[in-house]
Amino acid sequence: MKFTGNEFISYNTNPFTYTGIITIDWGDNTIETYAGGALTHTYASNDNYTIIITGNISAINNATRYSDSTLTAGVFRVNGLNYVSLPSSIISIGDLSFYNNTDLTEIYLSKNIMTLGGNLFRGCTNLSEIIFPPNVTEIPKYCCYNCSNLISVVLPPNLITFTDYNCFSNCDLHSLDVPKTVTNIKYSYFNNNSNLTNVILNWDTSETILTLGDSNWNNNVCSTTIFSIPPNTTMLYYKKGYSLSQLIEREV
Repeated sequence: MKFTGNEFISYNTNPFTYTGIITIDWGDNTIETYAGGALTHTYASNDNYTIIITGNISAINNATRYSDSTLTAGVFRVNGLNYVSLPSSIISIGDLSFYNNTDLTEIYLSKNIMTLGGNLFRGCTNLSEIIFPPNVTEIPKYCCYNCSNLISVVLPPNLITFTDYNCFSNCDLHSLDVPKTVTNIKYSYFNNNSNLTNVILNWDTSETILTLGDSNWNNNVCSTTIFSIPPNTTMLYYKKGYSLSQLIEREV
């Protein structure tokens, strides 16, 4: 992790699932054994630090959440935390782990991660790219909601579904390459991506039915969006009058 500041404070009091001993190198010649509780450290000066956490961590735990309208911060909601690289031992990241981390500019998600929590990157307004791990099959609700500078996402090749609404609403996606395993795109997954002009659908079957429905493409530049679809695909769009005034189709 890369951190800029003089006081590292993570408010999640139960941040990890782990076995054995966890050590934390705070990047200022301080190395300590993790004894439980929230991660906190005070530095002698305001500077740039590289923090290395070592040990057999299998999961980043859920933050305590009270309701959808009152959310608490997860382990990586830390002012000044701008880069995180998660080790290969981690297979799960809990709800709200990076929620509202407006300083986060870069994230590396290791390939062994299989499950992602809701509201994971919600409000991370300085993230511009996310590459999802290949074994993830569900993108959770509000995953990247209000990531206003998110231009590019690489979806996992075995993705099956977007779990619920607003996964990528209020972002700045320019294009979208949807894996062949996803055949149902509904609710408001991609609301308010005003620069989204290219959507590629990669199915390899002639019997696929696409549901574009509801307010999914609200306030996108849908009049010029090119949907690249395989031949013989049945296109369904309900509530067509929402904002998809013109659909330009192109065979892949």
